[in-house]
Amino acid sequence: MVSPLTFMTRKLQLTSMKKNKTATIILILLGYLLPVCAQETQYRLSKNEFLSIVREYHPIAISADVRVQITDADITKARGAFDPKIKTDFERKTFDNKLYYSYLNPQISIPTWYGIDFKAGAEEVIGSRVNNEATLGQTTYAGLSVQLNSLLFDQRRATLRQAQTIKQMTIAERENAINDLMFQSIEAYWQWVNSYQALMLLENITANAEKRYKFVVTQYRQGSRAAIDTTEILAQLQTFYVQKNEAYVTFQNSGLLLSTYMWLEDGTPMSWSEAILPDSVSVSEIPDRELPPLISYTNKIDEHPKIRSLSHKVDALTIDKKLKAQYLIPKLNVSTNVLGKGYSIPSADGGSFLTNNHKVGLNFSLPIFQRSARGAYQAASLKIREKNLEKTLAARHIDNKITSYYNEVLALQKQVAIYADAYSNYTKLYRGEQTKFNIGESSVFLLNSRETKLLSASLKLVELKTKLQIKYAGLHWAAGFLQ
Repeated sequence: MVSPLTFMTRKLQLTSMKKNKTATIILILLGYLLPVCAQETQYRLSKNEFLSIVREYHPIAISADVRVQITDADITKARGAFDPKIKTDFERKTFDNKLYYSYLNPQISIPTWYGIDFKAGAEEVIGSRVNNEATLGQTTYAGLSVQLNSLLFDQRRATLRQAQTIKQMTIAERENAINDLMFQSIEAYWQWVNSYQALMLLENITANAEKRYKFVVTQYRQGSRAAIDTTEILAQLQTFYVQKNEAYVTFQNSGLLLSTYMWLEDGTPMSWSEAILPDSVSVSEIPDRELPPLISYTNKIDEHPKIRSLSHKVDALTIDKKLKAQYLIPKLNVSTNVLGKGYSIPSADGGSFLTNNHKVGLNFSLPIFQRSARGAYQAASLKIREKNLEKTLAARHIDNKITSYYNEVLALQKQVAIYADAYSNYTKLYRGEQTKFNIGESSVFLLNSRETKLLSASLKLVELKTKLQIKYAGLHWAAGFLQ
């Protein structure tokens, strides 16, 4: 147990952090305050504080962020295909005190975006048994190689473009995952609020029933009430005890469910405490907001993270199709180098390059039937069609889901308004019956009946309000707005 002085010090530390509510609740959840005096200290957890903790520390949210970081690494990897490269080849053979050959070839190559690679280097070839095509001594060269069929597009550019597209797709998938997580969290939060409100109602009505039981027992002892009245009101009180006990268990379990969405900064799950309660705003909030027109939701389906994710998948497949189209073009690779003697800089001045001091290469190939290239291109086209169909179907499901939640919210708003009026009438009937009971003009049976109906109406109104909150959040989840 922490000393009172330490307890007050910690409270002051928490008070100084009022501007950072998330940090405050995290310290509390770490056990910084609640274990000190769980019965005396309570913390009111608001919906916004709860959701900020979920968004910041839940493993699903963190994992989604990590996946985006992985795509950043993949983009860096793809950019590596355009990095200049330095390499050196060296080979030497001596045998029986004779130098057969010695080859030395340092080289630098610089790839470019348009498939043209520049290269330059030097060669030193010495020995008595070198290849006939090799140039003895020291030479330098500078030139380029071009894949003419890849001037418009090639594998390197496709890999980079796909990596960039996949990042955008992963960002959309992250938003979709967080959208789902937020809805699940909000649903758990309002179920917790509902169980707390139900418990408070039952505690209040049980306390009133206990007072009335004592009052009736006193009247019975004074001879103004029949013994059966004490039995009837005791049975009512016992029913309330059972209901309150069930409500308490439900509140405990809903708190445990809520804690599964609450994690600490170091990645450990939170240990739940009954000292954490819904804040007064959440308890008293009445979700009677006027909804904007349905079209304001359905017109933004293209902005839904799931649709954007599928759109980026189509983009990635389109890049692959563009690459496959290049395979239909005959392969023609051209390379040329200007040569120089010694380690001097090669020069192509005048017309000497066309007749002397150069090296030229040409490579041409074309499969006769082009079946491999045509098959790959056709498969790429079909994959795009398939993904577009999936996107259309997903958009249709989202549209129906938005409309369904929208209709439910409108219906529940009407039900809440009707039941709020009914609750007001049940309250008037109960109070009127109670007044009659206090002056001896009503029976325990009638008062119990009024009280039971009032309790039922109270619990039903709380349930409808909770359901409306969840469906309202569900509408924004269906539209993809919760992330």
